[in-house]
Amino acid sequence: VLTDFELAMDFTLARITLTVDDTGKAVRSVAERTLSGVILPATDRQLERMPEGDRGSEVVAVYAQELLTAGTSLLAPDEITRNGRTYRVRQVQDWMATAGYCMALAVSVDLQAEEALA
Repeated sequence: VLTDFELAMDFTLARITLTVDDTGKAVRSVAERTLSGVILPATDRQLERMPEGDRGSEVVAVYAQELLTAGTSLLAPDEITRNGRTYRVRQVQDWMATAGYCMALAVSVDLQAEEALA
């Protein structure tokens, strides 16, 4: 399904590395690349697993053949862009070892910025 030309689509993955420079300032470096996968609106069941504050935002489920991250001590959450919209990964289910894919729930960054301005 992840490679089905009718379902799969290209999207941009931004992997954001966090480091500290010699002066103690946080440095954010972004590496972007194009991946292919399936991006669908999150189901009601998937939304139930999201923190309450994210449920009002646009949430998508991203299925990819590469492990995405919701953040670590050295990585900020991955950002996914498709059709001009950017989504930040909030949760990841790692099925790489058994099924060869991961499923990530990602929240629209664009809507969060609009809500902050309102």
